[in-house]
Amino acid sequence: MHLRAQCGEDIRVIGPERIAALEAAGTVPEVVTIGESVTYRLLYDAQGILEGAVRYTDPAVNSGCRADIAALHEDGEDLASFFARAVANTDAPRAR
Repeated sequence: MHLRAQCGEDIRVIGPERIAALEAAGTVPEVVTIGESVTYRLLYDAQGILEGAVRYTDPAVNSGCRADIAALHEDGEDLASFFARAVANTDAPRAR
């Protein structure tokens, strides 16, 4: 992700407290939007391995998901500042 952000992708980080507020009624699903017309809810097995997705084409579902994602993005911290503050100076293991 850090490399993608360095190449110009607008990646933001949100903290667990922001998601916790949304999970009062249950776990927030992982979704992927394709343009404005398709949304997929990703499905995982008990071991956390991707096993499929549910496709949504209802305009109300798609616009609602896109609005929720946009709001989370707006609240997020830019990855560059997050990385500099929380990651760069840690003793995290590095890939070889």
